[in-house]
Amino acid sequence: MTLRTVIGAIVAILVAQFPGVSLAAADDPWTDANGKAEATRTIVSCLTNVSSSELQHAKDRCIGAPLDVCADRHARNEMTLGECARFTGEAWGDRLQQQIGRMRAATGPLARDFEDSQGRWRAWTEKDCAFQAAPAEGGSMYGELLSACVFTHAAQRALELEALADEWEIHPPNLPSGR
Repeated sequence: MTLRTVIGAIVAILVAQFPGVSLAAADDPWTDANGKAEATRTIVSCLTNVSSSELQHAKDRCIGAPLDVCADRHARNEMTLGECARFTGEAWGDRLQQQIGRMRAATGPLARDFEDSQGRWRAWTEKDCAFQAAPAEGGSMYGELLSACVFTHAAQRALELEALADEWEIHPPNLPSGR
């Protein structure tokens, strides 16, 4: 998790306190109406330009790419970083939901196993992020650190499920009889 991601998550909570405020000018694509779509385009562009030799490192870089692009376009203050982080989180959340849908369609007889896996992933995310944020528990940074961790876990899970769904569409799992 990068410092920029943590700061963005911190600011996202602050921005939630001022929902009517927008960082964008009229001709700016990073608006409440378009910010998530712009973040999604940035993610797709980043992932499209990943070579197989740098796959994991490049994908990790793509997790925060929309935040970086958005923040680079605007003054880097708490309000703009918060909105940029919100757009990024919403885009990764949508991507995760799409991949969950793909996996549900692809798992067939393994559907129960997939749902169990998802439940365990959610439980792990909750516990791991609580652990990572624990040093700040009781302080003003706790919620922000927790949010940054959850944001990163969701992006990583979306990429993981996407790779698995891609593989299963090409090479369906060889299931033992009775499954």
